Amino acid sequence: MVAEETSNREGVLDSITLVFSHSELKDVVGTDALKSVLSGQYSDLVADGTLHLQVVWNLLADQPDFVAGDALAPFSVLKTWESELGLEVALPQALSEYSATELIVQASHCPIPKALKARARARKTTAEMEANVPSPKRTSEPSSRKPAVEVALAAVAVLGLAYGGYSLYLTMGGPEFSTVQTADIDGDLPVAKAKQLGEELSLLILDDTWYDLPEMLRDESLRTTLTNMGAKKVTSIVVQDSSSAVRASAQWVGNPPAIVVRLR
Repeated sequence: MVAEETSNREGVLDSITLVFSHSELKDVVGTDALKSVLSGQYSDLVADGTLHLQVVWNLLADQPDFVAGDALAPFSVLKTWESELGLEVALPQALSEYSATELIVQASHCPIPKALKARARARKTTAEMEANVPSPKRTSEPSSRKPAVEVALAAVAVLGLAYGGYSLYLTMGGPEFSTVQTADIDGDLPVAKAKQLGEELSLLILDDTWYDLPEMLRDESLRTTLTNMGAKKVTSIVVQDSSSAVRASAQWVGNPPAIVVRLR
């Protein structure tokens, strides 16, 4: 178990430093320094099968050159790597309200070379193989290792099924969006292109004048469109501009459900 835990630990730390070394925050904290500090805080970073990214956020936010806007992309990448890491990834509180589609879009702004990402995956695969090798035991000693391993692997499998879409985005070039005809968008948004992934609708608005409208009008348009698209089982909308930046979103949240709109 010691070898397995050490390999998993190294895999998590290497993944975090890999992502931030390819982000806009790469100069805020050096790669070696980041890994060293997180290693000392590992018991807080990973606990109860969860990677708590608030620990990383707190570390980075204390640095004088930290820019919160630059943090969204690398943290989004780590969220999309849940199945590779074999851990649930808890985003920092400041990023907790972003929808799945928004995170996928933001992760694309922090591209990781495929060779490096494959190396991180190979490390995790090695750790799982080591976990399956039973340690030598005396015949009189009852074995409790196999059930524990099976439970761990089952947990990884569940995470893989739940978050397979995120991995698909990073490894195959994009999630399985389906094209939606703009004529089918029931609202007054000037949509140039539209696509849907599950219950989330991604809209491309190229008309810059729409972004200059008063917030009240844009808010109302998003609410109306999301309400009208309920018949197509759409529960959230993300608006992107010509640079693929997320500029607005609307989402049903809570119980009883209410629409929350964010404008940027």
